Amino acid sequence: MTNNPNVQPVPLDLAHFLPYRLSVVSNAISEAIAEVYREPAGLSMTEWRLLAVLAEQPGISAIELGRHTRHLLLMTATPHNGKEADFQLFMSLLDSDRFYGKFRDGVHKVDPSDLMRRMVKEELVKFDGTPLFPERK
Repeated sequence: MTNNPNVQPVPLDLAHFLPYRLSVVSNAISEAIAEVYREPAGLSMTEWRLLAVLAEQPGISAIELGRHTRHLLLMTATPHNGKEADFQLFMSLLDSDRFYGKFRDGVHKVDPSDLMRRMVKEELVKFDGTPLFPERK
């Protein structure tokens, strides 16, 4: 951009804009490769990327894994077991900006409701509506 009032802006022509064209080619190649991956193993591109990172870096921490992958889904039955410091550390895997640093009681109080979904096993059902977990007797 220029502050010169005599210079007219050139309209953006995506068909000739190199970054856009590179993105289109990259996406086409990724899709073609994803089709090859889907056939033998039934895995998505994201799942293959995750496996590639795990294979390349055995023993990688969850924090590092989150830095190498676009999407991260963490599931746990007991995310903090009543320990707020552990919960803050767990949530920092999902959003390191909001849950940054060592937990200090009374200082770190952030609402995680947009990052997590709490479900109890009694409410979980299969696609046909039957309970996922049978009732214990």
